[in-house]
Parts: sequence; C-alpha cells; structure tokens
Amino acid sequence: MEKKWNDWMDVTGERIDLPNVYGKGVGKQGQEAYDYCSGNWCVSQEDSMFVYPKDATYDDVKCHNEKYIPFEEQECLNSNFHIEEHCKDLKPVMYHQCRVECCAGNCDGIEKTIEEIETIINKFGKNETEPVYSTPDIDPVCEGGDYLGTGETACPSASGSIVKLLHQTGDIPGGEPIIYGITYPHTQDDDHGREVSIRVANPFTGNSDVYVRYEKKVGEFANDPDCEKALNVIPGCQTESTEILLGCIEYPGVPPFALVDIYVAGAFVSGGATVEKCCHPEDYSEAGVVKYSFKVMCECPDGATA
Repeated sequence: MEKKWNDWMDVTGERIDLPNVYGKGVGKQGQEAYDYCSGNWCVSQEDSMFVYPKDATYDDVKCHNEKYIPFEEQECLNSNFHIEEHCKDLKPVMYHQCRVECCAGNCDGIEKTIEEIETIINKFGKNETEPVYSTPDIDPVCEGGDYLGTGETACPSASGSIVKLLHQTGDIPGGEPIIYGITYPHTQDDDHGREVSIRVANPFTGNSDVYVRYEKKVGEFANDPDCEKALNVIPGCQTESTEILLGCIEYPGVPPFALVDIYVAGAFVSGGATVEKCCHPEDYSEAGVVKYSFKVMCECPDGATA
C-alpha cells in the first residue's frame, strides 16, 4: 500500500480524498478535519480497543460533543490580521502550526521549530526516506539470578552503600536487596532536573504485592508525589521489573538524594503497616504489610558507576 494512503481513511480502511483547502494544497483543515475525526474515529465503549492509562476509564478518553470553533473566531492573543501576515508565506506543512503558535502569543516560536526540522533534514540528508536509529544497549539488572546495580555495587568507589534504610516496620528476609538496577540517566534537557533510576524486588519467599511511593521530577527542581503498583510479584531478581525514575532532592552543599517508600504486602509478609491511600491499595485486612523507607544517593562519590 502506498504511504500516501495511510493518513486519511474511514473505519473500513478506504482512502478519503484530500481536497485543496484555503488554496494551500494542505488537505483537510478546520471544520472539515474536525468532522472527519469525529465522524470516523469516535467509537462507543463497546467498540473501543483503547488500553487506558493508569486509573483511567473510557469516560476519560471518549469523544466529547463540543462545538467546532473556526480559527478566525477563537480568542487569540494576537489579531487575525497579524497572525495571517506572520504565517502567510510559510510552506503548507508549517502554515497551520504557525497560526496555532501565533494564536497562543508565540509567533516567533515557529522559527525555532523550522530550524530544528531543517537541522534534522541536513543531518540525515534530504534523499533519505527516514533516518535509521540504533537501539541502545540496555544495562543488565540480573546476572545468573544475582542482583546487579545494588546499593553496594552501583558505585564501586563508594566506601559503603549508596542506599540507606531510614525506617522499617519489619525485617528484610535474609538481608535480600530490595532496591537494585540503580543507574543515573542523562538529563533530558536543561529544564529537567536530576533523577536516579531504580528497580524494586520482592524479598519474601512467595509472590507478594509491591507498592512504591516516591517523587517524580517536574521541571528542573520541583517534584510531585507518585506511586507504582505491582501485584503478585515473583521473589528474586526480575529482568522485566519496572524501571522507576526517582526525582532527586538538591540542596546547596549537600549531595543530591532521593527518598522512596516501599510497601510489600501478602500472605508471606509479617507486618502491620498500611499502604498509603494514594497508591490505591488492595484489601489487606487478612494479609501482612511491611513498609521500608530508603534514601538513595543521586550520584556516585567520584561520578563513576559500575
């Protein structure tokens, strides 16, 4: 099938012709595009094949019957005349984006977007259909059933563990690691703060539920509370365990660190702790719950990781 066929189709897979709108040859826009989306791709709950995000339902993602407002009637921070003058000479592919940016008051932002696109084109060549990306090597977290990247091994030069147990409501069976797979991901950009990546194990002898309450990084310095939930977790080191990014706390003169609460619950667990409500816990009235609070350092003493 030709690539040009796979952009505008109806629910049966039939191609829909793209009319020349606004004399710019850019296909469906405005009311026509709105009607196309709502008429072809708004589905009932019965027909929905969505996999909903955590704690979401069909009601969170379903189409809402909102009235279409033409661009010219929207409340923009710049006048329609100013927007049209600023965007009229752009290529069709950037024309609509320019109007949207300019409406929001960021008329100059489109130049930066165009510059980024041209940089990509120049890097990979205009004749290439698409760039070829290599899959980065993923650091192993288990080796022969042994944990890698623990508090004792993630930073070989550290004099002790970079993971400190601050509080516990029960013992850790056999001294098994709970936090492993520690890595320090590169900062995404200048506006995104420092993070440390961890994985969490079930240290008990039988399958248990694990809840991880932590703070995720928002922007350069702020953190927001978050929670991960994993039910029926197999004991021991698991290669497919979920990677969790902890937002680091930074103070002047103090090495950056992250705090995390880990709850393990189930029939094999001995403890009377209560999982925080924000983690949406199951009913453990007839099972045990133990809580561990950890401090994880967000850098190795000399910057070198295992």
